[in-house]
Amino acid sequence: MGWARKIGWAGVANGAGLALFALLYLWAQPPGAVLLAAGLAPPVAAILAARGVLTLGRPTDAGPSEIAPLLWLGPCFGLAYRAQADLASPAWGSMLLVALALGAGAALLAWRADRGMPPGTVASAAVVLSAGIWGGLALANQRLDPDPPTFTAAEIIDRRLGPSRQTPWLTLRTRQTPPRLFADMWVSQDVYDAAAVGGQVCLDAQDGALGWPYARVTPCALAPAPPAP
Repeated sequence: MGWARKIGWAGVANGAGLALFALLYLWAQPPGAVLLAAGLAPPVAAILAARGVLTLGRPTDAGPSEIAPLLWLGPCFGLAYRAQADLASPAWGSMLLVALALGAGAALLAWRADRGMPPGTVASAAVVLSAGIWGGLALANQRLDPDPPTFTAAEIIDRRLGPSRQTPWLTLRTRQTPPRLFADMWVSQDVYDAAAVGGQVCLDAQDGALGWPYARVTPCALAPAPPAP
């Protein structure tokens, strides 16, 4: 693999991480293979660091000279973005607690694999890894769900744009008993433009393969018509 030696292992690793981020950012429904590759990238980075092939982000004078932070940063940011962009869940709190615990453990493993990382870098890694783990769990919860789509009417409680004025969010409440609230659900610009407070959209609402309920905005034209009275 002379081409890798010529470019440098860090260059190859950073390129792979950046490519995974681009695929997750641009591909609204990435295939499972891309999600699996993104999930495996951080542990692969830790293994390569443990073998001395590259480092995860510590100074070059502390060991191997090739730094490859994008191999694990890119997939983590990509998974978090894809989950936030595609899904909403009223159980985000419990999901986040699990992700924080796993992220802290993963950061300690990364520190052990790449000795010499300063405490601030380890803490930052824990935050980024937690975000990536949260995204991976949310996407796995949806992708592995065997249940067929179920269409639920939801009332639009609020609509707003994010701080950049380019991120459209809707707050929805299902018309079930008991109702479910989906706060700040990221939707496409077309859905946002057509939405009005007090109006209705359709949700594909599920319980999730891992037991965390989630929902996606679905065109109402795909929902089955209500039975005639």
